[in-house]
Order: sequence, then C-alpha cells, then structure tokens
Amino acid sequence: MKFEKFKNIITDNTSNYYKINKEHYLSSGQYKIIDQGKDFIGGYTNDKNLVIETKYPVIIFGDHTRIFKYIDFPFAIGADGVKVLHVNQNNAYPKYIYYYLKSVRLPNAGYSRHFKFLKEFELPVPEKLEDQIKISTIISKAETLIKQRKESIDLLDVFLKSTFLKMFGDPIKNEKNWNFDLLGDSAIKITDGEHLSPKLTQEGFYIIMAKDVLDDKVDFTQNNFVSEPDFIKFTKKCNPENGDVLLVSRGATIGRCVVVHVDKPFCLMGSVILIKPNNNKLTGTFINYLFKNDSLYRKLIVTSGSSAQQAIYIAGLKKVKTIVPPIELQNQFSKIVKKAESLKQQLKNGLNELEQLYGSLSQRAFEGELDLSKVNIEKSEFNLVTQKEKYPEINNEILKVIEAANSITKQFEKVTEIEKVANRFNKYFEKWENLNKPFKSLPKIPPAIIEAQQRIEKIQSIFTENSKTKDKLSWDKVSSKQIARLIREKYWDEEKNCSFHINCEMLFRFLNEEHIIFPYYHSSEELKMNSKLNEADDFKSLIFYALKNENPYLRLNQFFYNGEEENFTLNITSEDYELIKNKTKEERSGIYFTIAK
Repeated sequence: MKFEKFKNIITDNTSNYYKINKEHYLSSGQYKIIDQGKDFIGGYTNDKNLVIETKYPVIIFGDHTRIFKYIDFPFAIGADGVKVLHVNQNNAYPKYIYYYLKSVRLPNAGYSRHFKFLKEFELPVPEKLEDQIKISTIISKAETLIKQRKESIDLLDVFLKSTFLKMFGDPIKNEKNWNFDLLGDSAIKITDGEHLSPKLTQEGFYIIMAKDVLDDKVDFTQNNFVSEPDFIKFTKKCNPENGDVLLVSRGATIGRCVVVHVDKPFCLMGSVILIKPNNNKLTGTFINYLFKNDSLYRKLIVTSGSSAQQAIYIAGLKKVKTIVPPIELQNQFSKIVKKAESLKQQLKNGLNELEQLYGSLSQRAFEGELDLSKVNIEKSEFNLVTQKEKYPEINNEILKVIEAANSITKQFEKVTEIEKVANRFNKYFEKWENLNKPFKSLPKIPPAIIEAQQRIEKIQSIFTENSKTKDKLSWDKVSSKQIARLIREKYWDEEKNCSFHINCEMLFRFLNEEHIIFPYYHSSEELKMNSKLNEADDFKSLIFYALKNENPYLRLNQFFYNGEEENFTLNITSEDYELIKNKTKEERSGIYFTIAK
C-alpha cells in the first residue's frame, strides 16, 4: 500500500462544464441530471447540448452536502456545489478511489464548502491494480446487499399501506360505505404534552419530543429526562401508555405518527399529540395507518387551519371525520401488521449487521488488512499488464491488429440498425480473429493489443445481445396493456383457473429475461422514467397501481408469506421455484402477488 497525494490521483474538471439551475430541471426526460442532492438522480433534461463531454467514469462530489456519486453514463450537471472529479487511470482504479472517498470522514462545515478539506487527504493506493479491483468488488457486493435489504424493508411499508386500502378503502372517498364518526368521539382522550420548556435533567423520567417520534417506534436514545415532580405534573394531563398513538403536531416531521409499544413511563412535549384509542371503536394500529394515508393527511393539515407555522391543532383533530369499519376487521389488520413488523425487525437486524460488515470491510481494505488471495474478479475488469512489464516491440503484425480494430470501431460508429449489418460484421470479426490469434497465447500481451481486444469484445457483445433480444419489447416503448397481457399469459393457470404466486424478483426476471429490454434497473429513484406508462414512473409503481386497482389492464392481490410458519402453500411456476429453492425460510418470506380474476 502506498499513499498518493490527492492531486496525483484526482483532477477537478468542474470548471469545464455548464451547470443547470434547479428551476430548469424536468421531472422526466431523455438525459439525467446529477447534482449534490441525496437522490441519485436530481432531475432530467432533453437538451443534448447540456450533456457533458468527458471520459467516463467520473466521481461527483457535493461540495456542500459531502455526498459522493459514481457516474459511468452520459449526464448533465445540476445546480451549484457539484464537483466533477476525474481519476488518473494510469495510477488508480476509479471505483476503488470512489469507495475510499466515501469512507473518508470529512468535517461538517454546514452549508460551507468541503472540497478544501477533501483535497488535503492522502489516498492509500494498493500497488497492484488487481488488488484495487478486488477491493472495489468486495465493497460493491456488500453495498448491493445493503441496498436490496433496504428495498425489502420499503416494500413491506408499501405492502401495509396498500393492505389498508384493500381492506378499508380510501378513508376520504369511503367506497366501502363504512359508518363515519368524529375522531374525538372515537377516542378516549386526545391531548398533547407540556408546552413550557421544562428543565432537563441527567436522569429521571424520559420526555419525548417530535424528533423522537419515528415511523416505526419511539426513540429513547436521545436521553432527555425530567425530574419526578415534573413528570407527575405533566402526566396528570397527558399520560402515554402502551397501545396509544403519538402524532407530531408541528415541525419538519408534522403528521408522523406511531403506536407506543413499550411499557416504560415517559411524558411528552407539546409538539407531540397523544391519542388514546377506544378499542371498541378504533384500534391504535388502525388510527396509525389512517394518518399514514396521503388523502387523510392532506385533509388533516387543511382542517387544522393555517398559521405562520404549519401545525395540527387538537380542536381541529377532534373534528376530523373518520371511517369506522367493524372492529373485527380492524383486529384482523392489526394481526397482519404485527407479523409484517416482526419480519421488518428481522430485516432491520440483518441490515444493521450488513452495515457493520460494510464498515469493517472498508476499514480493513483501506488499511491493507484484507486477504485478497481468494477474491475472484471478472476478466473484463482487469488486465494483468503493468507499466513495469516488458512487452514485444511494436511491429507490423501488432499494427495490423490495431488497424483492424480501429477499422471495425469506425464502421460500428456508423451503424444505426444492427440487424441489417450483422452479416457484414461477421466477416470483419473473422478477419480480426485471424490477425489476433497469435497474440492470445502471449504471456504478456501489449497494452495496445489489450485495448483493441476489449473494444472488439464490447462490439461483439452488442451483436450477441441484439440477436438474443431482437424479438423483445423496449421498456420505453411498451404499453401497460402489453405488460398486463404478458403477465396474465405467464402467471394465470388456465387448467386450475387460478393465479400462480409471484413476487417482485420473479416478475422482473420473467419480463427482463423473456420479453422486455430494461435500459436501466436500479432502485426506484434511479429507474428510467417511462413516458408510455402514464400510471407508473417505474417498475415498482407499476405493481403498486395494480394493487390499488388503478391500472385498467391488471389487478393484483397481495399476501404476506411467512416462510417459518408456511401460513399458506406457495403455488409458483417451475422457473420461479429455481429462484427460491436454495433460499432459507426467512429469505422466502415476504410479499407475494396473485392476479385478480
């Protein structure tokens, strides 16, 4: 491991490029805009002239936000505070440098500039390029596992919200014709915490503020305490207990709510409203998901009036009209939530372990403590050539190979429809193979030959992929009606007149491998916008709207499958069985869909 100065490895080329102001971002478009925000993609533009001309990949650094992004596709630069960093590939592997920079702990100077701190760091660079690639491969795989686990947790949240809609309908539209009641008449008590700032103590009784109310729990880790006399005084009016609902009434997280699931004594600040449910009318779980519903949330804010600071007021909250479904149905929903929350906690525990592993791997990798001898990497990621190795001198035979590669590359750049020129290029490839054959067995292949080989392999792979996918539909051209037809043909069992069970992974595999070309498939915020699917911005939204019965061509039912209990029998296709047969019971657990009749 050697240490290199920042300037020897990284060049800041930001000044060479035009930046797009945020007001000119589009919500969808042909080209992605990358900025310093936490979302991977900031927006879109249709102006090709704004796409930067550079050698990819590049590393984007948020000068204000301290966020790093690894970009290997054409993009436009958004807003202020973006740094476009190029890695000197003669000295380092770009993705390795990206992961190292992500591990650096920069001081937080608020909304000030941070690049001045970053460029003072020396970069630990393994002398072998192979080791740099191995390290980035290890960290990349760990990062992918973390992303997948987070998406599984998010999908459980989507599942519970859509299950609420399926069981109870929209609480404002009331399509199921439930009885209405005022929330104040359906709860034992609605009040809030202490409005005067109390004196905090080092120990005593917990006092919970708005920031301590999380989406799935009350956070007691901030260790804010009040004395026993204050606690007794505050809880005379407002005494939160297990099963109560807490609702944030003002501030950045206004409207956030959670059911209390602890027995420890605590009191509340005035920014948190307490709702004691009357479990003969409305359960705490039902009220919690009632407030998580977008349409009721909007009504809640409007009903509470307007002021300089947006807030939810108790008087307005008590007057909110709410549906009152049968208590048996509410209890059934509570059981579903309890099981899903149990699985979510298991997933979160696993996520915590993965994040700790990621941190440990990163630290050991950048300190040169990882054993890389058993790590395999793709051939395309690495060539065994270094500057110190000796190669055959450039001769006529080498020049012929390079010239042939250059010729094929130039011809390929003119191609607009691959199918029409496949036969002609087969002849080019045959000539190339004859020229290149003598160099394949050399122990040390000249860098110029390797570069030529990589170019030709890439072009050949495009022809190969095209032959496989020429009958496929493109995601940006396919209609929602076509997708619905494909799914029905695959997953409706005509003999039994019922649907097979499918999950997101199975559905994506089927569409991607057999019928549709997905130009990009990342997490939701990274997915390519699809102008043809008006009811969906991405693959997951397609499923969500089918669940909400808002897709005119496809309706899906959803079920929570507990692999430990095997609460129902999975009816899946033989291809999908191959996907899950080696998974553990916990890994098989999750959300499955069936096609509605």
